[in-house]
Amino acid sequence: MNNEKTITDIAVGIVTYNPDIDILAQNIDRIYDKSNLIFLFDNSSVNQGEIETLLKNKYRKVYLIKSEKNVGLGYAYNLFFERAIVRKYHWVMLLDQDSVCDSGLIDEYRKYINIDESVGMYTCIHRDRNLNRTLSPEFEGKYRDVKRCITSSSIMSVKAYQNGCRYDEKFFIDKLDYDICYFLQEKGYIIRQINYLGLSQEIGHSEGHKVFGHWITVYNHSPKRRYYMARNGVLLSKKHNQRSFVKSVGKEVCDILWVLIFEKDQKKEKFNSFCKGIIDGFKMRI
Repeated sequence: MNNEKTITDIAVGIVTYNPDIDILAQNIDRIYDKSNLIFLFDNSSVNQGEIETLLKNKYRKVYLIKSEKNVGLGYAYNLFFERAIVRKYHWVMLLDQDSVCDSGLIDEYRKYINIDESVGMYTCIHRDRNLNRTLSPEFEGKYRDVKRCITSSSIMSVKAYQNGCRYDEKFFIDKLDYDICYFLQEKGYIIRQINYLGLSQEIGHSEGHKVFGHWITVYNHSPKRRYYMARNGVLLSKKHNQRSFVKSVGKEVCDILWVLIFEKDQKKEKFNSFCKGIIDGFKMRI
């Protein structure tokens, strides 16, 4: 890459917590030659030594940032942007440890990033590896504007971050993506989805079930995840006017019902975590 591209191009940030090393390696492989600035923030994984060995032996240009405790995703995301600002990058691409992006995705984003300054975030088409299907409807044309998207594989403008669009570290893990999308739009930015299948993702241990002709997906998340999903659903509706409180809580109630019907393990623990999350969401200040 030439010097101009190094200044204006896309930095990449990956967050890990007890990752599958083989999938992590696949993840890094897809982006390793596409950016000069790659960060990996590890949230005190039990296999942190394996991560260090992997990077030392195969991916020496990846900057490893080690945390002594699990501080969640928001802190790591904001840190990536701060580091990108110092190095004068204009965009940051975020990935998680279970996401394997297409090797052409970053180059595909490069076709768009300097065209429309009103776009604060770009995303792509995603595929769930467990369900073997895409997670968004097909559409015609090169792109469309959307209201929200998942964080993994998205790229966000450093300029938008500097304009106050920071990740809310209170959310810790779940619904940070919805929160930042609402925040971007409240600041006047557009979220643009390109018509490109750019990400293969594993969301929990997802399973599809047909109910009255409609597909219901359960993810077999842990009780801890169920807590954050419920709590943060309430926080979102308190924080953003465009997020209906009734719909937010209603969705969480529906989700836990499907968990109780279709999931096999720790149903009581998951229900108790859900209830605690809803209560804590009401209590927390935004």
